[in-house]
Amino acid sequence: MAASSYDEALNGVLEHEGGYSNHPSDPGGPTNFGITIGDYRKYVNLNATAADVRSMPIEVAKKIYRERYWNAVRGDDLPAGVDYAVFDYGVNSGVGRAAKALQRLLGFVGADEVDGEIGDNTIAAAAKVDPAKLVNAICDERMQFLRGLRTWDMFGNGWGRRVREVRAAALAMAKAAPGMPANAPAPPVPTPPAASSALGAILQAFINWFIGRQRQPGPRVTPVPSTPALDGTPWLTVMRSLVGTQWASGTMPAALQEWQKVIIAKYPDLDMAAYFASAGSGYFSWCGFAVAYCLAKSSDIRPPFGARDVDKFLWADAWRTEKFGQVPDVVQPGDVLTFDFGGGDHHVTLLDHADGDIYVCIGGNQNHQVKLSSYRKAQCTAIRTPTTERGST
Repeated sequence: MAASSYDEALNGVLEHEGGYSNHPSDPGGPTNFGITIGDYRKYVNLNATAADVRSMPIEVAKKIYRERYWNAVRGDDLPAGVDYAVFDYGVNSGVGRAAKALQRLLGFVGADEVDGEIGDNTIAAAAKVDPAKLVNAICDERMQFLRGLRTWDMFGNGWGRRVREVRAAALAMAKAAPGMPANAPAPPVPTPPAASSALGAILQAFINWFIGRQRQPGPRVTPVPSTPALDGTPWLTVMRSLVGTQWASGTMPAALQEWQKVIIAKYPDLDMAAYFASAGSGYFSWCGFAVAYCLAKSSDIRPPFGARDVDKFLWADAWRTEKFGQVPDVVQPGDVLTFDFGGGDHHVTLLDHADGDIYVCIGGNQNHQVKLSSYRKAQCTAIRTPTTERGST
């Protein structure tokens, strides 16, 4: 495992953590670059204030991440992809929890073996497992933990999106690692020292269940070329022009207010102004809003606008309706894809291209911005080609 993986992993962490925040529902309190005031007091200044956290140089955050998180999970010694998955888990939920999750998934049992300290035995066991399957198992376990937190309703959408993006990036890292050809047979999961015990057998079955879930087929669709689309539909071109647009909290930014004006003007026979007013001026999940704007800006195609509020375009799942577009014979860039990530977390976006078992999509509210993100095909619930001929399947 090359130490250079740290730079790629750190960039991913910093992208998700963002800058300064002090959300009243976040038990971490004042936080900057993902470093809480508690960590800052522990590692930098015992008497630090919120102002100190706000003015923290990014180099200080990087030093903390390297020494207190990456080194603590022995990132330089873990397989590519697994290192990032465990590192990000540790940053988000604690190094000890991430380490114990890895140890349990590798088949270790008992307090002596699942101790939250990644040692030589853990490193050796991790090296014997297919890293892609281990990445998926880690991310599945992480989501299960997060959904059990009392603050899931407040932060669940963001947490779920983060884990999905970490999963996609970690799988790409594992695939690109030297000595790991894409079609190589997966080495067996190592048998833990205590596998002969009843508890060990149960845990081993749990591991096999996790890995077996990854073998389940996704939706039956025609394969898409595994290269980024160079052309595509006009609404896809519009979406690509919006990359970098952000909205993470507070009132709607001016750029998105312009989107509203375009949609209202495009469909004068629909009471779009009242619909937007019903959503309020505060933050809401805006993935469907972004797709609707791209259609309005570039075509005469209408977004979903059913009788019920949940059948209108601000609801991601509304885009699955048979009254919108057509089910394609061949999936193409620019198609509208909906996803179900569990726990009520739905998402709608545009297909940019496909890569193996992954759909690479571009859309709004992907980590609170318009950007490319990778999602597993198995979580795709519908694919619709936008068309003015609605209602055909």
